[in-house]
Amino acid sequence: PRIVDVDSDGIDEIVWADPVSVFWFKATSNGEFTKTIIPDVWLWALQDLDFGDIDQDGMTDLVYFSGTRIYWRRGLGHGEFSDDQVVQYNQRDVIVSSWRSSDDQRILFDMDGDGDLDLLLPASKYAMWVPNTDGKGTFGSYRIIARVDLRYFNGYPLDLDSDGDLDIVMTSSAGDMQIYEYVSPILFQKTATLETLLTGLDYGDVDGDGDVDIFVNDHYFENQGDNTFEARQYGPNPIQSFSLADFDQDGDVDVAAYEIMPSGIPVLRWYQDRVIGDSNHDGVFDSADLVAVFQQNEYEDSVAGNSNFDSGDWNQDGEFDSADLVFAFQSENFVFEAISPRLFADHQTVEAIAANAVRQNRLALDRIRGAWIHNDEFDTTDLVFALQADSFEIESNGQTTGSDRSQPIDVG
Repeated sequence: PRIVDVDSDGIDEIVWADPVSVFWFKATSNGEFTKTIIPDVWLWALQDLDFGDIDQDGMTDLVYFSGTRIYWRRGLGHGEFSDDQVVQYNQRDVIVSSWRSSDDQRILFDMDGDGDLDLLLPASKYAMWVPNTDGKGTFGSYRIIARVDLRYFNGYPLDLDSDGDLDIVMTSSAGDMQIYEYVSPILFQKTATLETLLTGLDYGDVDGDGDVDIFVNDHYFENQGDNTFEARQYGPNPIQSFSLADFDQDGDVDVAAYEIMPSGIPVLRWYQDRVIGDSNHDGVFDSADLVAVFQQNEYEDSVAGNSNFDSGDWNQDGEFDSADLVFAFQSENFVFEAISPRLFADHQTVEAIAANAVRQNRLALDRIRGAWIHNDEFDTTDLVFALQADSFEIESNGQTTGSDRSQPIDVG
């Protein structure tokens, strides 16, 4: 899927391509989605698909790579497009058709920093880009970024080292990701290789620390700011393709993903970027969240699959149980004193935080009846031990409500 303002109204939509057609979903005021087909796209040999304002007329254009040609369809507004126009013919000794999915690879980027959209074309022999010479869609000669021996599936220009210029990230069929650092307009130097068996690629600042993190299907590489990356998982199911954007316009990174459920059913789903444990949507995980989730009476209630993120299912297995408490506290996001909401809150150690919660939040934790483990330490082990004694009670002041952390969208 791709998240983009298809109809040029300032609000993003979800675009999806299957073997038959390309269509887009527009969110309605009641939270549902309407489906519109983009007609006459040459799907028989479609490799890449992208959207952007190529001629800078304020309308979203469509560009796609099919067969050995790149087609441009000018945006007319309201999700309508002009007839195809060939913008760049690709000789087979330069660009060879790849195996990548039809909607994963983006094509349009401002490669030279002049304010307009150029073409990025990673392929089997070369990774290259074609400049938009006049900002109106007149394209010049291609410029080679790197000569590669592997069949590259996906590529992105990103400023990974925060030095003001664009580096190049590419995933390949060999099961790795290669990073090329910008040296000059005609030279990029390979600086890192990350192991991954997945070829989907996107980016965003998921942890709010000011640098770019790299997403590959169901996990992402968190940028440590020193040319190293740490792999982290975010999706519970196998993800076939995905795209990142601030879909709910709350200031953080969301993910639209096409994934396969355990039952084998494919769904199009979007994930909100949430602090683990933050069930009341205030931007932090604190004692108020513990009160909120226990008031919903779903803790180990023997009802299969009835819990969501807002009712305590923080590890996204469909249940609110002791595993969620361990998962949330081990994330080290818990805070006691109220702070201004932020993407990922400052944190203390798990042990000190849990002790503060016991001393200060008498409403929730003083109602635990049972023996604690006597090891002179209060930590998540004691919390799980007490809750498993099935003696937790809390006065209910009404249940809270909220949307699921992820929402399936019918793509049929």
